[in-house]
Amino acid sequence: MLNSEYKVLKYIYKHPDVTFKKLNAKFHKFENLNTTLRRLDPYIEWSKMEESVAENNNYTGNYHFVDDSAFNISRNGEELIERKQHEFWAFFFPYAITTLIAASSVTVQIIGLLLDKSP
Repeated sequence: MLNSEYKVLKYIYKHPDVTFKKLNAKFHKFENLNTTLRRLDPYIEWSKMEESVAENNNYTGNYHFVDDSAFNISRNGEELIERKQHEFWAFFFPYAITTLIAASSVTVQIIGLLLDKSP
């Protein structure tokens, strides 16, 4: 999964029933939000799509999201977000604790040295 897709998925996870219009405003720098949302198909659910119409008023057979399309996270999407969050904390937490212990040890050593040198 691309980082941009994960950002959109996380946003939908935190903002249930978000509309396509809001997503488009938030992620306006993404080249094609319609494509990104279609790639997220197993992880999101949506309420509405419309068939594209060509210049000659014939339907093209392609579908796109409209401004009032609402998006929600699916169960698979929730599981993916929660698993990634768990993996982050499982990786980060031991390093944070080790760094805290090392920093406190250094601080105690410096304070001990300063107190020993005082007259």
